[in-house]
Amino acid sequence: MSHFSVKEIINQAQHFTPYEQMIIGINHCLGINKYKQDLKKGRTWIWVSAAYYGLFIAQYNWALSWVESPNYKIAHDITLDELKVLAEKNDLAALYMLGVHFTDSDPALAVQYYQKAANNNFYPAINNLADKYETGLGAEQNIHKAIELYEIAAQHHIAAAEWSLGFLYFNGKLINQDLELAKFWLTKADKNGWPQAQELLDMLDGV
Repeated sequence: MSHFSVKEIINQAQHFTPYEQMIIGINHCLGINKYKQDLKKGRTWIWVSAAYYGLFIAQYNWALSWVESPNYKIAHDITLDELKVLAEKNDLAALYMLGVHFTDSDPALAVQYYQKAANNNFYPAINNLADKYETGLGAEQNIHKAIELYEIAAQHHIAAAEWSLGFLYFNGKLINQDLELAKFWLTKADKNGWPQAQELLDMLDGV
């Protein structure tokens, strides 16, 4: 079992460039270059590079960490054309990234990409598909479907899904407010490094 603190990794990551963070993550994922193999730890390093520092290639490599036999990219970037070629070969991470790319400019197309990846039990895409059902952007709004998909993703430790469930139960606008469930999911999101989770947990402690 992997034992590490996501917050410790976030703190350590400040001493490296986003690209170096990604490479450290890949080394952990594969157990190469004198790094002990630890998929969860490696995935977290890559996620920090992607989510906290916005490295696009890191986001692709983070998505790759969810497939069975990932072929990580150590380049400094990946183009839209490269993603499209990979997506034609049913590369689930590429399908997911195309969904991310089109999520604002063409939400309906993003949903198509997410759905294709989600059909293969690709949890990052399942989370993002849930978001579309929650907001009604690119798909007909269906909060019950959104909750169902968020729960699937959250059960596989997708921090964004844990956060979304926590916020929905805290907010109580689209679903019935349940502060106990809100705290449950927000605590998980906080442990997984979701930055806004602690703020809501502090508010819950004051209730």
